Amino acid sequence: MRKRLLTLAVAVLAMLQTAWAYNFSATSPSGHTLYYEIISGTTNVGVVRPGTGSTYDNYVTGDVVIPDTVTYNSVTYTVTELRTILDSSSNSYYGSFESCSGLTSVTIPNSITSFGDWAFGGCSSLTSITIPDSVTYIGVGAFYDCTGLTSVIIPNAVDTIYNYTFYNCTSLTSVTIPNSVTTIGDCMSPVGAFFGCSGLTSITIPNSVTYIGEGTFESCTGLTSITISNGVDAIRSSTFRNCINLISVTIPNSVTSIGNWAFYGCTGLTSVTIGNNVTDIEQEAFSGCSSLTSVTIGNSVRLISYKAFYGCNNLQKVISFAVSRPFLDNEVFSDTVAILKVPCGSANSYSSQWSQYFVNIEEICDSITITVSSANDSMGTVLGGGEYEFGASATITAIPNESYSFVSWNDGNTDNPRTITVTEDATYIAIFEEGEEVIRYTITVLSANGSMGTVSGGGEYEVGTEITITAIPNEGYHFVTWNDGNTDNPRTITITEDATYIASFEEGVGIESRDMLSELAFYPNPTSGIITFNRSDIMKVEVLDAMGKMVAVYENAYTIDISKLAKGYYAMRITTPEGVAVRKVIRK
Repeated sequence: MRKRLLTLAVAVLAMLQTAWAYNFSATSPSGHTLYYEIISGTTNVGVVRPGTGSTYDNYVTGDVVIPDTVTYNSVTYTVTELRTILDSSSNSYYGSFESCSGLTSVTIPNSITSFGDWAFGGCSSLTSITIPDSVTYIGVGAFYDCTGLTSVIIPNAVDTIYNYTFYNCTSLTSVTIPNSVTTIGDCMSPVGAFFGCSGLTSITIPNSVTYIGEGTFESCTGLTSITISNGVDAIRSSTFRNCINLISVTIPNSVTSIGNWAFYGCTGLTSVTIGNNVTDIEQEAFSGCSSLTSVTIGNSVRLISYKAFYGCNNLQKVISFAVSRPFLDNEVFSDTVAILKVPCGSANSYSSQWSQYFVNIEEICDSITITVSSANDSMGTVLGGGEYEFGASATITAIPNESYSFVSWNDGNTDNPRTITVTEDATYIAIFEEGEEVIRYTITVLSANGSMGTVSGGGEYEVGTEITITAIPNEGYHFVTWNDGNTDNPRTITITEDATYIASFEEGVGIESRDMLSELAFYPNPTSGIITFNRSDIMKVEVLDAMGKMVAVYENAYTIDISKLAKGYYAMRITTPEGVAVRKVIRK
């Protein structure tokens, strides 16, 4: 768990009882005294936890109501954040309600846009929380050790679920992840977002998610099923380690590698299907999966590393679609496996190395029958059945009739259309229900040249949703146009269909101010907060987050302070008398 280490010098500072900052306090509608910090340059405030040294002074209990506005010195402030504060005596950050173990419920207004790091960490009596749709940021460890929390719906504007967010939420049984989320966890820590959520039984990762960090679902011992989106690029180290009740896993074609110990110790796992773009299965990826009986390996696997399937003592059948046999490292299997099935004409290739583990190596040369049907012909029809060769891809489609919508296939899969890698005769039944289908479209946002700039704002959205896409030029470059000729940046789009937007950049600053703004600079970058510009006549600095949302504005600023913003990448739109420039900054 998070460690707050004290050196001797820090301990001495703690004795000085350095106060944690707040500007004023006020009584909330629930009768609790809450403390507020004014956000520099705005009429917004955030809720903070005051204290001295390593001591909290405001342990709130019971049912808390946070107001949307609060008045101080005749000024009415909007409450927009649950802020993270730094205790300078221990150099540690603390959340606004962290360790309030007697907090039973909290009402959060729609004015709140950000849950800072550790916001409700250790609130063990908190059983449920409604996060308003206004929230765009949920910080690191926001609900860690909330052992009473049973369900969470993450708002549609959140794009990242960070490490520790639901760490050890042992009673959590339901999590709804929206299509706005693209990242779960990060590369900064192996302690995943849902580590130790032993009550979580199933989870669906939407197609918008492309990155799942190390250890994200490690020790989720109640997890029985997982749907991995077709956008995830890799299954990283220890992602599902010790998920002892996980029964079956299908790894989609978007995944290119399966990391060390990814499914280590998943003793309940009985079957695994590995997608056709996986090239490497790394060491001990499935080691100790003692109930595993069948494995299907995609056609691109080239390396299966040390002890990848060691201890899978009940493994009876392996199907490999690779025409050229993958290389086996030492001790990949610990026992002899009954059957290996390979593409027609490939047996000799496999026998030279794989025969040490397999009693029989069989080539599959006969055609395979895929049968598709509708559970109710009055609600919808299906396409895609027929005869296929072993290893072929079959696409099956459910077509709902008017006033009906597709629910799922008989095996629980909800992809439609759905692509299947053909291994054996199989039947797929489409299930429909009354009611119009919710239509979603995919917005893809790309940079024409990643060395010149990056982009943000893509994902899967419901029809009619309004989103913002942003082009963020690297230092020394500027945004020129989107591929359809539009030059707005950030740019607002109403979702009507699948679409791709490509940002073009070029060297130098904008044409209208090329000579005057090319020398505009600031330091340091990355920064822990303070930014100083190399000119004193800057009229305005607008800071935008990765989703293109404006998070701070500074007027007539020679220096600015972004220390209150979460760590990450931001774009600064800088207005000077000669024109506007955009610069990228990293808040470290």
